Amino acid sequence: ACCPPNVARTLTSLACYAWEEGEDTVWSHLFVGGKLDLSESKGVVIDVQTTYPLKGKVIYTMHPVDEMASFTLAVRIPAWCEGVTLRRSGEKIYSRGMGTLVDGPVHDGFAFVEGPFCEGDTVELSMDLKPRRIFANTHVAADSGCVAFAYGPLVYCAEGVDNHNEILSVRAAKSLDPVMVPITDGPLQGLLRMDIPGYR
Repeated sequence: ACCPPNVARTLTSLACYAWEEGEDTVWSHLFVGGKLDLSESKGVVIDVQTTYPLKGKVIYTMHPVDEMASFTLAVRIPAWCEGVTLRRSGEKIYSRGMGTLVDGPVHDGFAFVEGPFCEGDTVELSMDLKPRRIFANTHVAADSGCVAFAYGPLVYCAEGVDNHNEILSVRAAKSLDPVMVPITDGPLQGLLRMDIPGYR
């Protein structure tokens, strides 16, 4: 199969990648806005609001079928994210990299928030998104002197059309940080462009 059918297959199975349901735990793997209807198995509908990956906030709002729903919500904490805060109905239950560390139920890359949950209860994940540099393992000689740039989960690439069609001679400045710039017009309006100081 080539690209078009693979895209269609991925989109139709997105929920299987985003969520996983265990006996007493609901796992959130991907931060995708929408509603997860578990009214038959867990007695709850989970509403997810987010503009990720452009911004780092994800809000899970609980709507139990009955007075409350008893289960554990496991929220993935990305390994690349240095600054994370997790709140339950406004109360901070975990943070790292942004001020004081608050001990929380986080292990194996997931934050476990135990129920029961009542109508309107929220779990809010805030991730500090900022540009960062990624370097290959030093044992990979072919990648020596090379760097990749990322913003949150997105890895950016430099296109020749944006760099006077002379991309292989571009060098990134080590002493200056990339800057994220909102795109205000055209087909990419609303997305973020990364401007990287450099030279030829």
